Amino acid sequence: EMLNSIGNFYRTEAERDFNRGRYERAKNYYENIQVVYPGDESAGEQIAKIDDLINEEINRRRQIARQNAASQQVARSEQPATNPVSKTAPQQNLPAEKPAENPASNDTGSQPLASLNNTILPPNTPVSTPVDPVETKPANADSASLNAVPEIISVDESQIDGGKKVLLRKAEPVVPRSWNYGGFSRVRAICTVGTDGQVENVEILTPAKYRRLNDLTTETLLKYQYKPATFNGLPTRFKTVEEIVYK
Repeated sequence: EMLNSIGNFYRTEAERDFNRGRYERAKNYYENIQVVYPGDESAGEQIAKIDDLINEEINRRRQIARQNAASQQVARSEQPATNPVSKTAPQQNLPAEKPAENPASNDTGSQPLASLNNTILPPNTPVSTPVDPVETKPANADSASLNAVPEIISVDESQIDGGKKVLLRKAEPVVPRSWNYGGFSRVRAICTVGTDGQVENVEILTPAKYRRLNDLTTETLLKYQYKPATFNGLPTRFKTVEEIVYK
């Protein structure tokens, strides 16, 4: 009866998260159902459906990222060629014909060049510090491209490149002699592994009756080190089921 209650709870939560578009959470619940009911076909079908939806979303975001990068590249190549012409060309041509009269009639002394320079340029003409849009555009374009890159939340162990995890370091639990847990217990848990191979989170699936063993299992699994995984060539987090047996 307890297993049925747990299974019904997982199924209700999975359906609710799926309907709300929380596919990763829904997938976790369906995986829990398969642990409670090994070989459950309906849960397997839902997991496959969720994987297809996640892959479609990843492909869609990649396409958007490529389009954004292409449009930013076009903008960077076109804007520097048009802006300087519209701002600087009129400012240099308008006052060019007038200054010749003023130095000849007003100042023929020892500093004709200084007088000429003072009359050629209008007071507000920015000649020495022109605005160059080329320096600011690449930074904005690069940040826009980076923001458009999709982030993979996590995938199942079977979906990572190679289809199998690689455990580099395995920690062993140390049970204090004062603990009286009956001499045998098995604890199963789902580990969420980060892109660096470190375990980020542990969720107990099959707990021990002696609760301290559950805490010890979590502490032990957090010390596991896996080989960093990829999904379609990109770094990814993944979930895997581990079991610790206490004898």
